[in-house]
Amino acid sequence: MEGSFLRKSFYGLIISILFLSFAISIFYSDLVLAPQSILIKNEHENEPLISNTKSQSENMMRGVWYSYLDWLNLMNQSTENGSVSAEKFKQNVEKVCSNLSSISTNNLFLHVRAFGDAFYPSDLAVRSKFLKNLNLSQIDPLKFFINCAKKHNIKVHGWMNPMRVFNTADFDKVPDDFEIKKWFSNEKQRHDYFVGIDAYDCWVLNPCNEQVVNLIISIEQELLKNYNLDGIHIDDYFFPTAVKHTNYDLAFQKKVAPNVEINQFRFQGVSNLIKKMHDKCHEMRPDAVFGAAIIGNLNVNKSAYADVEAWVKQGIVDYLMPEIYYSFKNLAMPFNRCVQEWNSLIEKSKTKLKLYVGLAAYKLGKEHQKNDQGWQEIGNILQTQHLHCAKNLKNYEGYCLFDYKSIFDEAGNKKLDCSKELDALNSCFN
Repeated sequence: MEGSFLRKSFYGLIISILFLSFAISIFYSDLVLAPQSILIKNEHENEPLISNTKSQSENMMRGVWYSYLDWLNLMNQSTENGSVSAEKFKQNVEKVCSNLSSISTNNLFLHVRAFGDAFYPSDLAVRSKFLKNLNLSQIDPLKFFINCAKKHNIKVHGWMNPMRVFNTADFDKVPDDFEIKKWFSNEKQRHDYFVGIDAYDCWVLNPCNEQVVNLIISIEQELLKNYNLDGIHIDDYFFPTAVKHTNYDLAFQKKVAPNVEINQFRFQGVSNLIKKMHDKCHEMRPDAVFGAAIIGNLNVNKSAYADVEAWVKQGIVDYLMPEIYYSFKNLAMPFNRCVQEWNSLIEKSKTKLKLYVGLAAYKLGKEHQKNDQGWQEIGNILQTQHLHCAKNLKNYEGYCLFDYKSIFDEAGNKKLDCSKELDALNSCFN
């Protein structure tokens, strides 16, 4: 009886162990084989709700882009009796800077050149149509904006689109004495100075032409000489991905570099422009910084002939600001994977390059495609993205929000969708 009992107990123990092993294997396989979207979702749900020491740093970038459309709204809000009032303009700029300060902004990326134009009195570029009829003899809008921002301890970077310029209709309004108009007017040689027309019907300058590069550098020099800017900032409008006349610059390439393959020729042209802008920035103002906002998907940049990897290796930018406008739930390009790719790029280069992440304030509360539904859960999306970067990315030094008009309405009031988000984000620094 006793032996029989022991045998039964032994067999029961063996069966229990086997069952437990089976259960554990099922549980483990569920973890390993879980769909990627589930893993992505769970990865950021447990992010700390309070910021760590790094995210509280006073030196961390907390930027906002202020685009040509923001300038246009500023002019509209400053218009009285059909004309832009300089006094009203000043009052509204003060409000803009106060608003920026209220959301802990310490860096402003202010459009100074959007379409080959100038948001300031310039001898080299035509005044922007977005300034409307503001009397530049009464006020220098850029100088006033910079001085106002400085009072709020906000650094100002001159945001330039170096290659994208006017559409054909706007070119007709450019005075004939401007060099860019002379290039455009000569139809036989136009292909020497332009690479074609982009998807928005804007002409795009040829960075492989030294005369074009020299003009862009001269405009940058004019800005740094006349204005107390903390840096020069360019964005991702290089060779447009949807350009018309894709071989528009082919005749020029064959004329000046017949032994160079066309794609290599274009890559070299863009990199040469970036390097010269970087060098001029530091020559004019050693304490200023030069950097680029680029497409968030690292691989897509090459379609615009922007060899970002080469820029990093050559040290011709002081920072990169990829526009990572994806949520954690993006099926093709989840936020966490995307930021890690950029951080790894900088890590491999073993440089001191800073990584700033462009965050999509404009997507908050919006309904989007099925492959990116993470923007509808308003509350702490931006905070979670920032904390994820601060916690996991060695080279992360802050963020920049796109853009002012997405955060504040035309009257300067904070938008409802952004209010909770910005309060949550600001709690990381206050």
